[in-house]
Amino acid sequence: MTASPTTHRFSLLSHASFMMILFGLLALVYLFRPILVPISLALLLACLLLPATLFIKRILRVSQSTASILMFLMLGAGGGYLGVIAVDHLAELSLSLPIDISRLSSKIGQNLTDFVRDYPKLGSLLPEPQLIAAFGERNAGLIFKGLGDPASNITGLISEGLLTLILAIFFTVEQPILEPRLALAIGKTKKESIFYENLFKHLAKSMRRYLVVRAMINLVFGISVAVALGLLKVNFAIILGVFAGFANFIPYLGQAMAALLMSLVALSQTGSPADMLVVILVFVGLSLLEGYLLTPIVMGRTMDLNGTTVLLSCLFWGFMWGTVGLFLATPIAAIIRLTLEHFPRGRKWALVMSVVPDSEIEAVADPTPPPITSF
Repeated sequence: MTASPTTHRFSLLSHASFMMILFGLLALVYLFRPILVPISLALLLACLLLPATLFIKRILRVSQSTASILMFLMLGAGGGYLGVIAVDHLAELSLSLPIDISRLSSKIGQNLTDFVRDYPKLGSLLPEPQLIAAFGERNAGLIFKGLGDPASNITGLISEGLLTLILAIFFTVEQPILEPRLALAIGKTKKESIFYENLFKHLAKSMRRYLVVRAMINLVFGISVAVALGLLKVNFAIILGVFAGFANFIPYLGQAMAALLMSLVALSQTGSPADMLVVILVFVGLSLLEGYLLTPIVMGRTMDLNGTTVLLSCLFWGFMWGTVGLFLATPIAAIIRLTLEHFPRGRKWALVMSVVPDSEIEAVADPTPPPITSF
């Protein structure tokens, strides 16, 4: 039995309407990124710090709002102090690195000139020494422009940070109220409301576990990188370790950026390719230990995302929200996968995003997830 032309036309209209709605949502996500980015960061921050807030509430015997304010005041003071130190080191790095690279390129150009003078027959096989020097000076200028003055946009960073902290305080205080009310607003029946409330708790618990464990792993990784670079006598070892720890939140691209920056610092410091190679090998070794030993043991299948999903998520959210989108790409993809897994029509897409076979994905016959305990 074939479908009638009217049914076929209705199906085409439904698909067209769906695509228009999808593109409209994507346009809103892109256009409203100045609002959505602080909200997303605040939600993750509130989810991460909720256990610490509850601990302060229990120890000091104060209200949750007071505990939240105290928690974020301590976080703001500590973050401000570390930010001042980071800005000072970044300012020194932004001034010294381009100069060192320019000096190194001039030295390479001079050595190449001497080599061509001694072996003129090989001159045609080598690049022009002037091009080497000009290339180094040009790229040093680009590096200086890219690093810029870390203090130049400090006002904007402070305002965005304060907005994120205020929103995080609000979400931490209102979370016990918002979750059940939002579930009541979405669910059409009492059973559906219970399902959505448990789903929100499940998502919060999974995301909290991921953020805590990921932050601990990156802290250990950053300290290890800083110690290793310090033992190798590389300049700016502390700030490079901090950068490596933060960049490790960005899958694939973050470690590549950290390795590139460390190699440039090592090469510009000594001018020896061998020293640069040693730094790269040490960093690659630490990255392999973190990626194939520490992370699988500590995290297990916390996020359960395959490499293709993570990479596509980084590309999409990096385009949408820039650098912050790269940091948020993995958590957002994990939330989408965990949500899809709890709906019958979404489980096949959760399987596409997952690294485990279909038989190992938890089957939820009853739409209500199992009771969730706090992390």
